[in-house]
Amino acid sequence: MRKLKRLVSIMAIMAVVLAPFCGSKITALADGPTTFTVKYVDDTSKWRYQPLASWDDTKGHGYISELEHLIKDGDSLIIETDTTANICKINIPNVRLANLTVLSGGSANVTAKGFDEFYALQGCTAVVNGDVKNAHVYDYSIVNMNNNVEYLEVVNAVNDEMRVHATIGVLGTVDHFYAHALKNIHSYHLYNFKENTFRMNLGWVSTPEGNYSTTAPAAPATPAAPAKPSTGSSDYDDVPKTGEVPMPYIPVACVLVLCLAGKAALRKTR
Repeated sequence: MRKLKRLVSIMAIMAVVLAPFCGSKITALADGPTTFTVKYVDDTSKWRYQPLASWDDTKGHGYISELEHLIKDGDSLIIETDTTANICKINIPNVRLANLTVLSGGSANVTAKGFDEFYALQGCTAVVNGDVKNAHVYDYSIVNMNNNVEYLEVVNAVNDEMRVHATIGVLGTVDHFYAHALKNIHSYHLYNFKENTFRMNLGWVSTPEGNYSTTAPAAPATPAAPAKPSTGSSDYDDVPKTGEVPMPYIPVACVLVLCLAGKAALRKTR
């Protein structure tokens, strides 16, 4: 009986030790990027969210306050079209979004740590608080960006139009601005807008000369890549580096140690 009890105890310890490794793959999947869609729900008279890339009326939805606690770095956010003139306000100052998209006709005021990609589709209204890496603004949109923008593109996606019509203000700097129509009329390529000087009104840039450059900055020199060890194959990538322990070996090692401990315990009881 004592032998059985010791064996059960050893198996219980093994289960505790190995549990984190067995579940690591599931945790990694759960922590991956998520796309959230936000829509004004008439029945509730409030903005609600779903963890989906497009709204599904057959599924449930949650409060915006819940979304602000759930959303994390690398997630994406889509603001649905709103026909009731209500502005969607989302405040996530500690989160950097991979993508913020305001659909045509939508209205949004979003504060975040930053945005990798920002899309303002045709006819939307948006206020963005946080640095933007790439901003893409489509025709007849009204957009205000209150921080720095690395790349700002204004696009005319209407076939029968020959120029852009967006209205944009930027309170920070703009490194590169490009505006173009489908027929390449009324096109801009401008650089290095000073802070709080970028203004576009219905497609016309009204920033005074001297606050931007018409010449692209020189590209920085690319440093030489460090040489890899010569191994004659790609096996080097599979070799554990200093301080690394291959994950599959850890559970096996634990099993071996615990089995040896169990064997020793059983010997003592004989």
